[in-house]
This record gives sequence, C-alpha cells and structure tokens, in this order.
Amino acid sequence: MRWRQVGPFRGGRALAIEGVVGEPDTYYFGAVAGGVWKTIDGGGNWTPLFDKAPISSVGALAVAPSDHNVVYVGTGEAAIRGNTTYGTGVFKSIDGGKNWENVGLKDTRQIGALIVDPRNENVVLVAAGRHLAADGDLDRLGSVIFDLNVLDHWHMRVVIIRIDVAVYCLDRRN
Repeated sequence: MRWRQVGPFRGGRALAIEGVVGEPDTYYFGAVAGGVWKTIDGGGNWTPLFDKAPISSVGALAVAPSDHNVVYVGTGEAAIRGNTTYGTGVFKSIDGGKNWENVGLKDTRQIGALIVDPRNENVVLVAAGRHLAADGDLDRLGSVIFDLNVLDHWHMRVVIIRIDVAVYCLDRRN
C-alpha cells in the first residue's frame, strides 16, 4: 500500500471522520471550521454537505449502522485550544447529508463524540463538553453525556464534573 493525497484540498483541522460499513468508498469528515464533506469514490472527489447550515464547526459525526442515510453531526470542536470554535448542538440528516435539521442540545457548544444505536437510528449518545468561557447551565455541570430518542427527547445520563468529554466507548452488544 502506498500513501496518497486524497483531499479535499482545504485548510484547517478535521476531528471527525466516519466510514460507512458495507460501502468501502464512502466516507464523511467534519472540519472544525469547514463543515461536513462526503466522498463516494474513496476520496477522489469530495462534496461539501453542510454549506447551508448556520454553523460550520464540527466536532463529531456518526452514520447510523441501521440506515446509512441517517447522519448525525455534533457541532463545536472538542479539541480545546487557543482558537476553539463553538457549535450549536446536534444536526441530523435522513437523506445522506443533503438536508439537515438541528435536533437539539443547542447550548452545549462542544461535542466530542456521537454513537448511534446499531439497532435504531433514532437513538444516539452524545458526549457534550461544557462552555469554555460562558456561564450557562452546562458550564456549572461540567461535561455531560446525553442520549436521544429523536421521537422522544434528550435525557442527561451521566454528569462528569471537571472532565472534558472528547471520546467515549460503547459496548454495542447492550
């Protein structure tokens, strides 16, 4: 195997990348200040998908294993640094990234991880960081993990005081 540049040719950092199981040439990536991009030819060509969204900072993304048209994007980069960009919650697409809807957690600002239930594309776990310089409710709590049944509403499950949640693991068997 040889390394090759696959683009897209843009500046900036990317913290979120997701391949699609069973579709070896399909990938998404989220840039911390450049939105969401998709390739269906193994990186030969990339298409921007998030240009009409009200925010461009992406910290996490996930494709539903049970329906590859369902894609979640957590906005706001979670790699804290001197010029960190903020987000406005979680966005969901049900058509492979053509259209997006904000499904909540608008006050989280930094989202570091998303995991979609492998059996139900309407259930997603979100690792949301706290406000960096604001005095919002989440700032007082620290970092939190939420789960969402999109047909229901958000539930706060775990509160982790003074720890920034960037990555977490899930045993997909339960």
